[in-house]
Amino acid sequence: MELINEYRVLMDQIQQNTVTEEAIEEFIKKAEKEYQKELNVCLSFNHPVEACYYDYFVSKEAYTRVPVNMGYLYRTLGMMYAKENKLRKSETSYNRASRWNPVDLDTIYCLIENNKRENELEKVLKLTKKAYDFCCTRADLAHYYRNLGFYYLESYEPQLAKALYEYSQCFYETEQAANELAYIANALQQEEMKLSISEIQKTLQERGIPVQANPTTLAITYQVGKACLQSGDAESANDCFLMVYDVTGDEEVRSLLVK
Repeated sequence: MELINEYRVLMDQIQQNTVTEEAIEEFIKKAEKEYQKELNVCLSFNHPVEACYYDYFVSKEAYTRVPVNMGYLYRTLGMMYAKENKLRKSETSYNRASRWNPVDLDTIYCLIENNKRENELEKVLKLTKKAYDFCCTRADLAHYYRNLGFYYLESYEPQLAKALYEYSQCFYETEQAANELAYIANALQQEEMKLSISEIQKTLQERGIPVQANPTTLAITYQVGKACLQSGDAESANDCFLMVYDVTGDEEVRSLLVK
């Protein structure tokens, strides 16, 4: 109980932006020691749907879900290190966050950004491919295509990178993608002529790149939403249905949202 009370105080400090690296480090050390007593692998998730992603995409082996969001704490610590340009320490924290929650997109994104800065292109590609199965919003899909765009631009395939950045804008427009497209046009000394969606999809499919969210991910998210609804967890249910609706625009899914 003492650990949980300390955790609540720490989370309040994080939300109020008053937390220190030392406070998180000290708590994590204490929590790690406590959870080492567990016989099963210990995991922490941000949302009920992540547990189902883990069961399907990662492992069906038994695990213990701890009441402290260790993945979030390690990720937060990693981000604090990254701001101070302590890339080795931040990567270690992100990897530990990923150990506690292997399906957390935000942690995967943080690892990708670190590897971009270190020019570790193959790691960027591997992590981006891993992230795909956990993308269940238009913004996340756009992020996926932007990261692939970065990889292929740095790998000297500007035309494929252009298609990827343009496709990302179809899902969620960002200044980052717009800037990259302007850079590519300038580098190729070409006008910024947009490809049609069918042209982009053909290009991506020829390279084995998916052009939509993973249908299995959407199905899992939908089913978790229904289960949460039946159990009375309206907030989690709405989260799931909103994600599926965001990608599919399915009015039947939208009708399930709890007012």
